[in-house]
Amino acid sequence: MKFQLKHMDKDLFNFVDVSKNPFDRRSRHIAVRLNLMGVIQKSELKYATVLAKRTIGEYNRTKGKEDETYTEEMYVYGTPFKTAYAYLVGNFNHFFTRSKYLIRTYGEENVDIHRMGENYSADSVVAILKKDHKAVHNVKYVTLEYFEGYIYPQEFTSKDALRKAYKLSKEELEVGLSERYFMHLNKRIQIKIIPSSVEPSFEKHKESTQDFIRNLTRSLEKTSDVTEKKALEQQIKLEQKELQVYDQLLKQDELHNQKVAKFKGVNADEVWNKIATSLKEQYQNQKKAVLKLIKDELVDLFTEGSRIDYELFFNITTDMIRIENILKDLNRYDYVFEEYCILVKTKSTNVV
Repeated sequence: MKFQLKHMDKDLFNFVDVSKNPFDRRSRHIAVRLNLMGVIQKSELKYATVLAKRTIGEYNRTKGKEDETYTEEMYVYGTPFKTAYAYLVGNFNHFFTRSKYLIRTYGEENVDIHRMGENYSADSVVAILKKDHKAVHNVKYVTLEYFEGYIYPQEFTSKDALRKAYKLSKEELEVGLSERYFMHLNKRIQIKIIPSSVEPSFEKHKESTQDFIRNLTRSLEKTSDVTEKKALEQQIKLEQKELQVYDQLLKQDELHNQKVAKFKGVNADEVWNKIATSLKEQYQNQKKAVLKLIKDELVDLFTEGSRIDYELFFNITTDMIRIENILKDLNRYDYVFEEYCILVKTKSTNVV
């Protein structure tokens, strides 16, 4: 059933009405539908709009394409709305929680959807940073080197680059990666292994951080240098904060999964059509009530119209945007908002 903005409450109406262009407006339509269906909360409209923009982009990229990098067959759900619904309800690999976290942290312009499989299916996509697309499958190796009271990180995108930088043999490198440290110029160099940016599992990122904390703790127990101990303790605290972030994300993800559980295997269009029908009936009933109110009010001979107190309209709905939309729909009438009332006239006379 078609989306009707006039059927929305004032919050959702305003959310769509401020859209900057047709693309943004269409994306907001999709987000509002998902909210009304109960798939997302109002507080998540911003994130669902970003998702909708990406699903529209996927649609445009694949529509009508055959035997190319992108084909129409890849777009398995048919429409951007049904695709966004599938991504949120399936929520594979913490999809929505991960998307929200990246958008909050880096901004929507820096976040994209990466297709890991052959199609744009819910179990194939993952939210990533746009800058990570080039090396999306690469594991990162971060060395932490203690020097003059501080720990300095250095990032490597391959084992070979790490080995050459520290002039390690292949065997020394593998032992170092296994133990999470190696010796260089009589210094103990810590190694933190960061899973690929496309690795969607919070659990795996959490496990990697836990392994690194254990290694830092071992180093802390072995060193006798007071300054180095302080630096290691500081690094451990930073890693523990990272663990807390993953714990929070996992809790948020569980809450989302509980919310969308009832939609598993349920057709998106069927759910929306029921909501849209209910909204339309509510609007039509309110429209009839407003029309009756206007007809029942006495016409003022001086204004040739009826001045109706706001309180009478508020008995029907307290949503002023809804009242105005209904008055616009009543084509035989003109109206003017005054301080305490609304002046309503038939269009055969001019509103003063």
